[in-house]
Amino acid sequence: MESQLSDVLSTNVLSLTLGIDNLSDPGNSQSTNIGDAPASLYYGSLTSQYRTLSVPIIRHVEIASLYRLVRTFAQCHSAYESIDAEQRNHPVVAYETFLTYWAQWRLVDGANVLERALVWAQEKGRDTKSHGIFTLLRIALGKTKVFTTGNFTQARDGMREVRRWLKDVEFDKYTDIQLSQQACLSLIEACKHPGSVEPAWAVEGAVRSMLAQSYRRAGDFEAAEKETNLALNLLKTAPVPIYQNRAHLTVWLDQMKATKYPNCRESFAAWIEFSEREPVKTDSMMLSNASGKIADAALEILQASPSFENKAIFWEWELRNESLLEQSGDVYFLYMSKLFTGQIALSLFDELGAVLRWQEEFHGRYPDFHLWALLVAGKRTLAQVYLRLEQQDQVIKTFSEISEILRQRDDFWTEDADEGGQYAPQNVSNLDPVGQNSTTSEEMPAFKAENLREEWFSEWVNTAQISFGKEFKDFSVALSPQLARGVDPYMTTLLRWLKAAVNDGTIKGTEFECIIMNSEAGRDVQGHDDAVEAIQELVPSILRVHLYGPDSQLVSSARWASIFRLLQDWLLHRAGYNETKRHVLLGRLQTERLDSLIPTPRNSEILQEAERMLDLVPTLCEEAQQQFKGATMNWRNIACLAKKQLQAQQNPEAIWNEELPEFREVLDMYKVSLKESRDMGSLPNEAATLLSMAQHYYYGALLLRPNAVAAFIEYLDASDTVYNKSRES
Repeated sequence: MESQLSDVLSTNVLSLTLGIDNLSDPGNSQSTNIGDAPASLYYGSLTSQYRTLSVPIIRHVEIASLYRLVRTFAQCHSAYESIDAEQRNHPVVAYETFLTYWAQWRLVDGANVLERALVWAQEKGRDTKSHGIFTLLRIALGKTKVFTTGNFTQARDGMREVRRWLKDVEFDKYTDIQLSQQACLSLIEACKHPGSVEPAWAVEGAVRSMLAQSYRRAGDFEAAEKETNLALNLLKTAPVPIYQNRAHLTVWLDQMKATKYPNCRESFAAWIEFSEREPVKTDSMMLSNASGKIADAALEILQASPSFENKAIFWEWELRNESLLEQSGDVYFLYMSKLFTGQIALSLFDELGAVLRWQEEFHGRYPDFHLWALLVAGKRTLAQVYLRLEQQDQVIKTFSEISEILRQRDDFWTEDADEGGQYAPQNVSNLDPVGQNSTTSEEMPAFKAENLREEWFSEWVNTAQISFGKEFKDFSVALSPQLARGVDPYMTTLLRWLKAAVNDGTIKGTEFECIIMNSEAGRDVQGHDDAVEAIQELVPSILRVHLYGPDSQLVSSARWASIFRLLQDWLLHRAGYNETKRHVLLGRLQTERLDSLIPTPRNSEILQEAERMLDLVPTLCEEAQQQFKGATMNWRNIACLAKKQLQAQQNPEAIWNEELPEFREVLDMYKVSLKESRDMGSLPNEAATLLSMAQHYYYGALLLRPNAVAAFIEYLDASDTVYNKSRES
C-alpha cells in the first residue's frame, strides 16, 4: 500500500532531507529538522513537529493523513500499524491517529490513543506539563471526554491551560499547534497563514459542496448540481487510486441533508438507501448520521399515522441508532437520544415505566455523566412522569435534585472564575427575565413589593396547575423561581388569568373560541356558558398546543396573528393584573412563538415573528422593556438570517455578492445591532454581532472575492479584539 504512494510523497520526504540539522532529542537519533519547508507540501496537521520524527515515520504519518482526507480509514490504520509500537505513542503520531478516529467518530478509541501517549511521555521523562504539543493532546482528550463520559472536568482544565498559554500571543504569531487548539484550520488559516496544511483539492472541494447545498436549499437545483459535480471532480484529483478515494462521501452526506423530500416516507426511504451504500456501511460516522435521520423520519411517519407497525419500525431504527452511538462511545448524543425517546414514550405511548427504567439504567452505566443542561432536562421529564403518577413527594425530590445539579454547575465554573477564567458562574434566575431573584443592580430597576398588587411574579413561583389524569388541581410548588419553570409557569399563569377573564366576561366566548379553534384539541364554543365549560377542561400543556400547535404541525402565521391581536389587546389594555406582569407575559408568549419556528425552514414566518417582537417591545411599559433589554439584538440577528435565506431563494448570488442591495440590506441590519450593543456597553453582544458580520461575508471570502476577504478578516479581527476586552474585564 505504501509503495503505491511512494512517488506521490517522495517530494515531501526528500524535502525533509535537504539542508536539515539534527534535532537535539536524545531519544531519537534519527530525528530531522524540516527547517523552513512550506507546510503546504504536507498532509499532516503538525508539520512543525516533524523535526522530532525520523523520515520513515513521517512517511507513514503523511500516508495516513492523506488517506484520512479521503476517508479511506483502513489504509490510515495500516500506515500507523507500520510504525513501531512504541513510536505510535509519540505525540505527533498519537494526535494524527486521534484525528483519524475523530473523523470516524470512534471516540473511545481516540481517547485511548491520547491517554496512552500522555502516559508514555511521562514514563519517558518528558515535560508533559509545559505548554506545547502536550497541551494540544490534553485539550483534545478533554473535548473527547465530554462525549465519552459526559464530564467537563478535563475539557475545562484544558481550556484554562490554553487560555494561559495564548493570553499574550498575537494571533498572527500562532503556530500550527496553537491554531489546532483554536480550531482555526479552515478559512482563517487560508487567509492569514499561507502555510495551510489542507491541499487545494480538499479545501475547494469542501467549499463547492457547501455552495451546492446553499443553492439546493434555495431551490436553484441547476446551480446545485453544477457545484456538486465540481466538488466531486475536485475530490477525485486526490493523489490516491480512485478505488481507494471515498472523499465523495462528504458530498453525498451534504447533498442528502440539504434535500427537501416531499414527505416523511420518501425521506425514510432515501436515507435507508443511503445507509445501504457499500462505502457508507464501513464508515461509522456516515452510518451514524444516516441512522439518526432514518429514526427521525420513522418518528414523523409514526406521528402522522399511529399504528403498531409504525411504532415497531420507529423503535427498531431508534434502538439501532442508540447502538451505533454506544459503539462509538458517544455518551453525549446517546443521552440526548434517550431523553428524546423518553419524551416520545411519554407523549405518544404513555409508557411511564419506560422513562423511569432508561434513566436508572443509563446512570447505572455512566455514573460520571455530569452535563448539567441534559441532566436538568432529564429530571424534568422524570417530574412529568411523577406528576402523572400523582407521586408528589417524588416531584419535590426531583426538583430538589435539579437544584443540586444547578448548584454543582455554578460551583464548577466558580472554580474557573477563581482561576481568572471567563466562565464565571451565572445566576440561574438571570437566564429567565421573570425570576423572582433576578439581578436588579444593572439589568432591571429595583421593585418595591408595596408597589405591586402581589409579590414580584409570585404566580410564577408559588403555585402551578397540574393535570392528574383528567382532574385539574392546584399544586403547591415551594421552589425557587428557576425550578418552577419546570411546570410551564407562563402557560399556567395565562390559563389562570384566562379562566378568570372568561368567567367575568372580560373575554367573550367568541374571543376565547379564537384561541382554541383550528387545532387538534379544539372544539366549538357557543356563548359565555359554553366558553366557561370549555376552559375548565384545559390544562397548561393543552393550552400551549392550542396557541402554537404541536411540534410536528405549528400553527400558521395567519392564525397566530389572530391569537396575538386578541392577547395583545387583552393583556395591554383590559386585564386587571399588575402592568409589568401583563406586559412581560405578552412578550414571553411572542418569544415562545418565535422560538418554536427557529428549528424549522419557515424563514418567512421567522422573519415576520422576529419583526413583530421588535415592534412589540417599545409598546411595553418601561419595567417590562428592561426585562427584554439585550434580547432585541438577538431577535434582529435572527431576522437577518431569515432574510438572507429568503433572499437566497430569490437570488442565490445574494449570499456571497457584497455588491448586491440585498446583501447590503442585511448588513445594515447587523450595523443597527452593532450600534445597539455599543450603546448598551455590552462587549459580549458587540463581539457576537461583529462575528455575525464576518459570517455574512463568509461565502464571498470562500470564493476569494477581495472585498469579501478583507471585510471578513476586518470584522473577525474586530470581534476577537472586543472579545479579549470582554475577557480582560
